[in-house]
Amino acid sequence: GLRQAQARTRNAIDDALAAILQTVSPKECLNYFKEAGYERT
Repeated sequence: GLRQAQARTRNAIDDALAAILQTVSPKECLNYFKEAGYERT
C-alpha cells in the first residue's frame, strides 16, 4: 500500500499510487463506487 511505499515526495507518491491502481481491476473499482452509493444514473 501507500504507507509501505514510504513515499515522501510528490513524484514518489504519484509512482506509488500508479502501481497500486494497477492492482485494482476496472470491475472491482466500479463495485467500490457502487457500494459507496455512487451508482451510475
